[in-house]
Amino acid sequence: MIRRNFFLKKKWVLLTAAAMIYAFFYWSGLAMWLVLLLGGGWLWLNRRRDIPWRDTLRNDGEMFLSPVDGEVVKIGTWTDPEAGFTYSEVRLRMNYTNNWGLHLPSSCEMEFLKNYPGLRSNRKDLANITTDESGPLEKTDMVLRSKNGVASRLRFLQCEIGRSPKIWMKSGDRGRGAACFGYYPFGGSLIVYVPQPSDILVVENEKISAGQTVLAVFKTQE
Repeated sequence: MIRRNFFLKKKWVLLTAAAMIYAFFYWSGLAMWLVLLLGGGWLWLNRRRDIPWRDTLRNDGEMFLSPVDGEVVKIGTWTDPEAGFTYSEVRLRMNYTNNWGLHLPSSCEMEFLKNYPGLRSNRKDLANITTDESGPLEKTDMVLRSKNGVASRLRFLQCEIGRSPKIWMKSGDRGRGAACFGYYPFGGSLIVYVPQPSDILVVENEKISAGQTVLAVFKTQE
């Protein structure tokens, strides 16, 4: 599941770059600038950060790395109405320029992935969205299970301005911590649920980096 190249879609990136170079040298006027603008925008949407994922191999499923770049908006708790489990809740907001790819928070396996239709939300209202309100909102839920058997949930809330997250992992797929598993064009809202007891290592309004900032450390129950 690890993508080592800087851009997410290498073949199409090469074709886009070739078209931009051709237009720059052989075209002129509005047509040239249109190709350069569209090509540059497409490359910008498909960029990602080159994370030193080898340094995360020591993370044996105990640390929970940030899956996105952005800002911590709110920290609280949430109880799953179906399972009855209580989770620590960390709400993360990505602005329009924070899309550097989605990265696995730890060495884990994808257990569940589902899109739910509904109304789109505003990323500025992320801190005030309640559990009751998050039901009818359009979202993508993703459940990951670490090597130590700890299950966590990522909930992407679809924003009014933006696109749905593009995730190429499927149920049963596994990956190392910081491995790139998708991207989120124009950013959006993400709610991270980690089971209690866990130590939350970030604070509200803190800036975070995907695959580098440690959001939480799982505690082993004895």
